[in-house]
Amino acid sequence: LAALPALCVLLGRHLGLSRRAANLGALVAAFHPGLAFASTTLYPTALTAVALTSGVVLSSLAERKGRISTAIAGGLALGIAGCATSTFAPLPVLVSIYLLFKRKLRIALIVGIIGMLPTLAWVARNRMVMGGWILATNGGVNLYVGANDEATPLTENWVPAPFAAGRDATGRDEVVQDHAYSARARVW
Repeated sequence: LAALPALCVLLGRHLGLSRRAANLGALVAAFHPGLAFASTTLYPTALTAVALTSGVVLSSLAERKGRISTAIAGGLALGIAGCATSTFAPLPVLVSIYLLFKRKLRIALIVGIIGMLPTLAWVARNRMVMGGWILATNGGVNLYVGANDEATPLTENWVPAPFAAGRDATGRDEVVQDHAYSARARVW
């Protein structure tokens, strides 16, 4: 997380911001309360923020300077962000599409292919461990919480769980439970 302010300065300067504006962005990143809190927990927020910012900066530099090593590093950083927070998993492909529009075919292919490797490795790991080609098993739970009639602004992210975590009494594993949460949410 300590690298984030420096990355924000680099990104700001690359975007053409003044030194003062880039430093202000770095200051906001350094003292952002959400990042400060997340860095003290096991949430992947800090890793995602650093990997995402690094990936954007490095991919942008690769586009501008045409360096393969920078494209590899940018793709890898974007891939790590996608593994840490599955919402960002498609980002290497989206950045590659942007790079294609900028007519940087070689850089686009490198960022896209290298960027998808961490996600593909995690999906392969989940296939071996959980028996399914999945990236994350929180989609059904999130849908369940969001669609739950018992959810109110005061419940935040907690509603009564109909299934136990891990393997429950019927032997259902995490993947099966995620599908069950998703099915139950669709009923609402």
